[in-house]
Amino acid sequence: MSEKQGNKIIITAAITGSIHTPTMSPYLPIKPTEIADEAVRAWEAGASVAHIHVRDPDTGKPTSSLDLFREVLSEVNYVPAKAGSFGIGCKPTKDRYRQS
Repeated sequence: MSEKQGNKIIITAAITGSIHTPTMSPYLPIKPTEIADEAVRAWEAGASVAHIHVRDPDTGKPTSSLDLFREVLSEVNYVPAKAGSFGIGCKPTKDRYRQS
């Protein structure tokens, strides 16, 4: 690594994990606002990427609901783009590729 590059690193925060449910941990964020809050907290702590899986707010089970992803993204919209990236992780579905 050259001196010009420095010691830069990318920290990714996996906010919920892909298969976890509330029965596994009482600390698992399941509502979109909770997931967004944790993503922002991770960014404030130095993460540059938030890897997000959403949960059904009623059951806590994993889902690939685009509406829930939109809710999470709308909550973290104020984080400056220059601070990093926001990645979404979910199972590919035909709805995921639908034009918004």
